[in-house]
Amino acid sequence: MDKTRNSAPSVAWTNPNSKRYQVIVVILVCIVAGGVFLYYSNRLWWNEPELGLIDLVNGAAPKPYIYRVLIPFTVRMLISIFPGVAVKLTASLIMFLALVGFVFSLRYLVKAFWRISIPIDIAVLLSPFALAPLMIVANHIYDFGILFLFTLGLALLAHGRFKWFVVLFPFICLAKETAVLLTIFFAIFYVRRLNWRTYLSTLFFQGFIYVTIKVALTFTFRDNPGGNIAYHVSEWLLALSISPVLLISFYGVLGIVIAILVVFYWKDKPLFLRYSVVVIVPILIFLHAIFGIPYELRVFYEVFPALYLLSIFTIFRFIGIGLDARAKFPNAPA
Repeated sequence: MDKTRNSAPSVAWTNPNSKRYQVIVVILVCIVAGGVFLYYSNRLWWNEPELGLIDLVNGAAPKPYIYRVLIPFTVRMLISIFPGVAVKLTASLIMFLALVGFVFSLRYLVKAFWRISIPIDIAVLLSPFALAPLMIVANHIYDFGILFLFTLGLALLAHGRFKWFVVLFPFICLAKETAVLLTIFFAIFYVRRLNWRTYLSTLFFQGFIYVTIKVALTFTFRDNPGGNIAYHVSEWLLALSISPVLLISFYGVLGIVIAILVVFYWKDKPLFLRYSVVVIVPILIFLHAIFGIPYELRVFYEVFPALYLLSIFTIFRFIGIGLDARAKFPNAPA
C-alpha cells in the first residue's frame, strides 16, 4: 500500500498527460528559451543603420525591411499603451515570447505525426539550441516572430485546421513576405488531398490576404527609402574573391550534414514534412543566393521546423529510440 502511494508521484512526473509533467515542460521551455534569447539579444542588430529598433518601430526603416511590420507595430502599440516601458525591453519581451511560442508550436506540429513522449519532448526542448547556426550573421527583431508564426502555420496545416490557418495567415504576412511559401506548399501538397471546395476556398483566401496586405504595405511606405527588393549579389562575389575556400567549405559541409540527417530513412518519415522541405528549401536557397548575404542562415528560419524534425527522426532511429506514430495522419496518409 505504502509502495503504491510513494510511486504515484514519480509516475505523474514522467507521464506526458499529467499536469505535473506539463508544468515541468513549461518551466523548462521558459528557461531554455531565456538562455537562448540572451545569447541572441547580445548578437542582435539593435542599432544597425538600416534595421535599427527605433527606425523599425517608428516606420522610418528603408524598404523592403519596413514591410515586416508585425513585431515593430506590436512594440509601438504596447509602448503607446504603457508609455513608461522602454522600447528595447518591450521588444525583448515580445521576442522572448515568440521564441517560447515557437517551441510549443513545434510540439504541436510533432503531435500531427507522433505521440508525445519524454524523448520527443527533450528533442523539442533542445530545438532553440539548434537555432545557433542561424544566428551567425545579421539577427533582427522580427526573426523569432516569423519562426513562431511559420511553425504554427505548418502545425495548423498538418492538423487540418484550415480555418484557423486562414485566421493566422494575415499575421504571418505582416511578419514577413515569405508567408507566400506556405501558400505554395499548401497548393502543391493538398491539391489531391482535399475536396475542391475546401482546397480552392483556402487557397483563394490566402492569395487575397497576401495581395491585399502587400498592396497596403507598399502604399503605406511608398515614400520610405530603398527598393522593394534588396540585391546582395555583390557581397557574394566579394566573399568568393576574398575567401573562396572558406565560403565553399562552409556551405558544402553544412549542406552535406543536413542532407544526411534529412535524407536518411526518407521514406519512413512523414510525407507532410518531406513535401515541405522539397517545396520550400529550393526556393529559400535561390532567395538566399540572390537577396541574402554570405553566411546569413537566418533566412532559413521558415524551413527550420521541418528540417529539425526530419533530422531528429534520423538521430532517434540511429540510436534506437522508437517513435509512436499516429495511426492516421490528418488529410494526408503518411
